[in-house]
Amino acid sequence: MIGNNKKEKIAVLLATWFYSGLIPPPRFLHGAAGTYGSFFSLPLCFLYAVLLRLIAVDKSTENVFHGMLYQVSVFVAIYYLAFICVGIAERVLGPMTDWHGRTKVRDQNQIVIDETVGMLVACWPIGFFAVDLWSWEAAGLFLIGFILFRIFDIIKPWPANVLDRRQDVFGVIMDDYAAGAQAALVLIAIYLGFF
Repeated sequence: MIGNNKKEKIAVLLATWFYSGLIPPPRFLHGAAGTYGSFFSLPLCFLYAVLLRLIAVDKSTENVFHGMLYQVSVFVAIYYLAFICVGIAERVLGPMTDWHGRTKVRDQNQIVIDETVGMLVACWPIGFFAVDLWSWEAAGLFLIGFILFRIFDIIKPWPANVLDRRQDVFGVIMDDYAAGAQAALVLIAIYLGFF
């Protein structure tokens, strides 16, 4: 485990999303850490959708309020966890060379918990779609959410590009949040148009 103490080891474990960000990329595909991190976030996205369904069973006003409170709480908790872990992991991992040959001391490619945040946002609508979460249709929607998020995370249209230029942990996380929100909007459009 990477780190000098328990706090650092846990921070690196989560920041690299259970070391998926440390998987060496294939020779033909440089910089795949973000893709690995996004892919290995899919089980968490599925679990989140299942929990949303469990909360949404009762349509009473009180339960809808509790469901919305739950969703906001999860997003805030994941953001806070990512914020803490990224800051520690950046320091513990130290300068690392990316696939362009640039040495990075912040937002190292191996830190992928920001992709986990983005994937949660991108796949969030699936919990509300009228599909069985254990069906092939749902699996297809999660795959589409994954692909859309990777596209938006790579091309970084506004406001993700502005957030990505920030030299702080907020920018590291929020550019992926923005990419996830854009992917979620397209995913909703695809669902409404084809499902």
